[in-house]
Parts: sequence; C-alpha cells; structure tokens
Amino acid sequence: MLLTLNDLVLHFGGQPVLRGASLDVKRGERVALIGPNGAGKSTLMNVAAGILTPESGSRAVERGATIGHVLQRKEAHGDDETVWRYARSAFAELDELETAMRALEEAIANASQRGETLDKLLRDYDTKTHAFEKRDGFSADAKTRRVLHGLRFTSEQYETPFASLSGGQKTRLQLARQLLIEPDLLMLDEPTNYLDLETVAWLEDYLRSYRESLLVISHDRYFLDRVTTVTYEMDHGKTVRYPGNYSVYAALKEEREAQQVEAFERQQAEIERIEDFIAKNIVRASTTKRAQSRRTWLARLERVEQPTARKLPFVTFLPETTSGVDVLELRRFCAKVGTPERALFAPFSIMLRRGERVALLGKNGIGKTSLLRAVAGVGKSEGVVRFGTHVEFGYYTQEQEQLDPALTVIETLWRVYPTRSETVIRTKLGHVLFHGDDVYKRVGDLSGGERSRLALAILSLSPANLLLLDEPTNHLDIESKEALEAALLDFPGTILFVSHDRYFLATLATRILSLTEDRMLDFEGNYESFLAAQTQQSDETPTVKETARQALSPEAPRTKDERARRQLEKAQDRKRLARLTTLEQQIEQLEKEIKVDEARLVELSEQGDWVAINEHNEQLQEKNERLANVYREWEARSEEI
Repeated sequence: MLLTLNDLVLHFGGQPVLRGASLDVKRGERVALIGPNGAGKSTLMNVAAGILTPESGSRAVERGATIGHVLQRKEAHGDDETVWRYARSAFAELDELETAMRALEEAIANASQRGETLDKLLRDYDTKTHAFEKRDGFSADAKTRRVLHGLRFTSEQYETPFASLSGGQKTRLQLARQLLIEPDLLMLDEPTNYLDLETVAWLEDYLRSYRESLLVISHDRYFLDRVTTVTYEMDHGKTVRYPGNYSVYAALKEEREAQQVEAFERQQAEIERIEDFIAKNIVRASTTKRAQSRRTWLARLERVEQPTARKLPFVTFLPETTSGVDVLELRRFCAKVGTPERALFAPFSIMLRRGERVALLGKNGIGKTSLLRAVAGVGKSEGVVRFGTHVEFGYYTQEQEQLDPALTVIETLWRVYPTRSETVIRTKLGHVLFHGDDVYKRVGDLSGGERSRLALAILSLSPANLLLLDEPTNHLDIESKEALEAALLDFPGTILFVSHDRYFLATLATRILSLTEDRMLDFEGNYESFLAAQTQQSDETPTVKETARQALSPEAPRTKDERARRQLEKAQDRKRLARLTTLEQQIEQLEKEIKVDEARLVELSEQGDWVAINEHNEQLQEKNERLANVYREWEARSEEI
C-alpha cells in the first residue's frame, strides 16, 4: 500500500475535524476525495502530506515513496526564480547528474592511458549515464516546454519573475513543477481552479496518462469522471470508500442509502412486532418466559442507525414581472479596459430572447467578466446596450466585491433589502445553510463557499428576470452546485452566464457564445452539441455563425473587396494550419531521433569509445536545440490560430 491513513482524529479550536477518517492509496490508483465544504478534506490531505499530525490514528507511507503536494492555498516561495527556472528545477537532481557526467568526460579525456584510475572513471561514467538515460534526462527541456505550454505559459513568459505572477499563475506554475517531478503520489487540492476550459482538458489528458498515483480534491464532476478510479466521500470528519469515478460513486451512494433506509424500516417493524408480543405476553404465566426471552434478545439487538437526511442548500429565483420577448441587444458592442482605454475584442452584435440560458465561453483574459460588467453598467464599453421592455437584471460577480467584510451575514441582507422582515431574511439564509448563530458571522470570516452562498441568497431575493452570472459555481461544493442548477433550470427568465464548470454548462446552456479577439461564434444548441460541432467542422457551418469580424459591419460581407479580404484571411488560416501540422511532424520525428541517439550514447559508453561519445553527444545537443526552436515556433503558431 503506497499510503495508509487509519482512524485519524484531529480537533481545531476544540471542534472535531477528523473523527476516525481512514484512506488507502495503492500504486497506480487515482483517488478522488469529495464532500461538502467544511467536511475536512483539505485537513485530511495535509495529514497525508505529513504537514499536520493527528491526535490519534496512524499514517504509513511505503518506504522510499515520494509525495508531491499542490495545495489550494500556496505558500510564498521561489519569488527569486523565473517561470522557466522554477519549472526546470524539477530536474535539479538530473542537472547535478549531468554536471557530474561532463566532469567525468573531461577527466576521461585527460587520462593518457588505461589503468585503475581510468577504469574507475569509466565505470562511474557508465553508471551515471545509465541513470541519466533511464530518467530520460536528455528530454528534460522538451518536457518542461511541453508542460508549461499545456498550462498556458508562453515562451515569452519564461523569464517572468515568479514574484510578479498572479495567484492563479503561481498555482499553475507549481502544478507544472509537480507534474515534471512525477512523484509516486501526487496530491492536488482543487487543481482546476484558475484554469480555462482548454487547459482543464489538457490537464485531464495528462493525468489520465500519469503513471503514478493520484489523490485529488475537486468539485469538478467532469474532471472527476475522466481522471479518477476510486472515490472517497468525506462528511463530518469520516470517510467512506467507493470503487469507480464520480458517476459510479453517485449511483452506488444512492443505492447504499436506499438499502440503509430499507434495513432501518425493516428492523423497526420487527422491533415493533416483538415489543407488541412482549406487552401482550409478559404478564401471562404460560407465555412470560417467552416474553422475557424476547425482551433479552431485544436488549442485545444491534440497532441499525437511523438514516439522517443532510441539510442541503435550497435556492429559488422568482422574477416579479415577465420581460418582453427581446431581452438584451448588444449592437456593435465591445468591452474596454485601462487608461487609455483599449478594446478587448472585435465589436459584435447579438440579441438575447426571453427564456434563453446563454453561456459565454472564451479563454482566460479574453474579456468575459468585462463584458458582463459592461452590460451591468459598471464597466467600460463602446456600442449599444439596450434592454427590452420590463427587463430587470440581477448581477452575480465572481469576486463578490459587493460584500462588506465588516458586516454580519444578516446585516448584509438587510442592507440590500431593508424592508424585508427578519423572518423572511432568516428563512432565506436558512435555505443557504446559515442557521442559528451563523447569521451573526462576520463576512470577512466566511469561507469562499459561504461567501458564494451568501451572494446567491442576495440574488435570490431580487425581482430580476435577467440574471448575469460570473462564475457562479466557484467555491461551491457539489451539493450547492446541484441546488443552483435546479434553481436555474426552474427560473422562467433569461440567463447570461460565464462558467468553467463543464457539468454546469452541459446542464444549463441552451445557447453558446464563444468569444475570441476577432469574432464571436453564436451557436444555437447545448454545450455537448457545441463541442461536437467544434470537433467536426473545419470551416463554418450553418449552425455556427460569425457574428462579428469587423468593428463596423456585423453583417455578412457584401462588397467585392470585403469578400476578397475574407477569402485571403481564410487562405492565411489554412497556411497557418498547414505550417502547424508540419511543425508537429518535425517535433515527433526529432523526439524519435533523440530517443534513438540517447540509446546509442549508452551503447558507446559501454564500449568505452570516448571520441565517438563526444561527437555523438554534440550531435544530440544540436538536435535538442533544434527541438527547442521548433517548439518555440509551434507555440507561437498555436496562439495565432
């Protein structure tokens, strides 16, 4: 067993966090650790990593096994490093080994004749070369570039100081370093936070082919389904193991709970029957012994624990009025930021109609949040923003900056809705799991999940018939996400939302707007259909239309010059794709050649042909440099498309 945690107990501030939690990870297993916010998942992972010591229970790690840990909150270290040096430091031991190899090569070259000293140098060099080749040392730079590119670090960012990175970038860089280290057990706490949809998909593919073991905390249901093979549910400090991914776990849990209810009800019926027999027969001389025997049996009976229903969040959105059919028109619209102002994307025109649930997609930094801010009237833009008749909008912000950290939970709602009664306010807070004295917590002391639930409570009291939602599932546990999904599916109004949660997208969206710098793709259909269409099409189809390529002309090109310009753009796109394909073929060929050359280098070291070794090593270094140059061009071309 790679890792064993058994019957762990731990308290914080006198409150129990772990109450007999256990967890096993075998070699090659990809384990999910799920549960509601506050269940103790991160605490259990910190014990697994050796960061926390439990009050009782045991932790055992296989002798010699290495553990890598990417926390949800990162410690500030590596600030004197650049992006490249920090990621490349994953191969520090290999670099030391290579330095030793170079020193040995120099010593061997200076040895004038064979002898005991030279033989020892040759043996040392052979040992180190074998170790270097076994760990794929010659591909360290190529691996580093591949992982950094997958996690959306461009070659232009390689010399960026670690200290100047955002919190999300630091998390991605620390993830990159752990992926390159390849520990025997890699532990990830919410790894999909700060990642856009494309990067999450890349990470899933990478982890699916990861040869070692994984322990992952995540509320991303698609990610769990694709990556994990075992699921531990954690609640109230205890754990239950289920075989399979999240979907398998959900089905097994439902079946298990149904069996518990059935077993409890069956036992209660039996107890009631026996108690009735005892009551009727205990005073009769002819049956008193039988009744006493039944009473003794009943006293010794191991009772089936009564299943208790968890308190789940409950949200509703009830507009006071019905909007007109046309809800929101954006005409030649573009969001802007900065001083002086700069446009984030090419202007476009769209119309949202009543009842649509529209998902706004696009890579990180493209301007999705700025678009919602501009529509809500708190951000900069150009063009026309026109609301339809009887439209009232509610706006959910990603960072919940409208929440005053000095106020209590109940004061926060009263500030927004001062005329509502305490009963209404407390009832609404109870729906999002603020019970009793919880309503007197300061907002500044709330967890991310609690702040999100409070923001949803504020929005649910709004009379809005148009909801503008910016990453509404951030910080929510799976149960809260499901409650939000149910509420939005029942909402009779219109929704424009941004989300990186693919399960949420697949459940909710009826229309997709995909935003890039130079155009908006408008897809009439759900998220799954959108993905299928994106996979199948190489050019435009009738279902996906470009709603903007020009700042002043959202209509289709009508002039001869415009058609010619469009044809030229398409021809250039085809050339870029062709060049990208060529580069990918070159990368594949170079990596194959490098692998063959590395094997040949090992053979030469065994033969002791040091002249050939030096020549071969120079050729190998030249190919590695060529591979690095091809990778740099591939990265640049990839970002152009």
